[in-house]
Amino acid sequence: MDSPYNVTSKSLNGRKSSQLDAQKDINVDLTAAANKETANWETFLREKNYVSIGEVFDSCDGEKRKMVGQTVIVEDKINGGVKTTTFVNFTTEHSITGGELYIDIKYNDKDLYDNHWEVCDITYYKDGIAEEEHFIDCPYPIGFHSFTRDIKILNYLPKGKYEINILVTDQIKEDMLCSRTIFFL
Repeated sequence: MDSPYNVTSKSLNGRKSSQLDAQKDINVDLTAAANKETANWETFLREKNYVSIGEVFDSCDGEKRKMVGQTVIVEDKINGGVKTTTFVNFTTEHSITGGELYIDIKYNDKDLYDNHWEVCDITYYKDGIAEEEHFIDCPYPIGFHSFTRDIKILNYLPKGKYEINILVTDQIKEDMLCSRTIFFL
């Protein structure tokens, strides 16, 4: 589902800044581009009065990553309780025909769950819809993508600290998305 909240950068030709851009154009400052993305997301959070519990980047490499999303915790007005909402805006520079989604969940700093799936095979059920939907439809096209995903936080989960780490790679095992979310119930 496309996000109604497009937080975009003013990067060259609408593409994400990358090492290749920096080599082609000396006017591209990767640190400044990353800082601008972070500032855009902070403005978005402030304007919507959201509480951030996680960040999404285009890579897990701390030196060259760029923020492409945020995870917030909000009231679940339909089902009661709370839910997380993740907003992501990113650009793919090649068609995605495969890859992996890795997830690692910790509860009170102890391993709780970890798994991985072929990214093109992931299905889920949206609220109120009985049919499965694909996480992404492969091949995933080149270009800018924006989406929002809600996940209900189950009311019966025990109180404590939860940490969720997610990595999505493409068919050539390059990072596409890297997320870390931490919250307390």
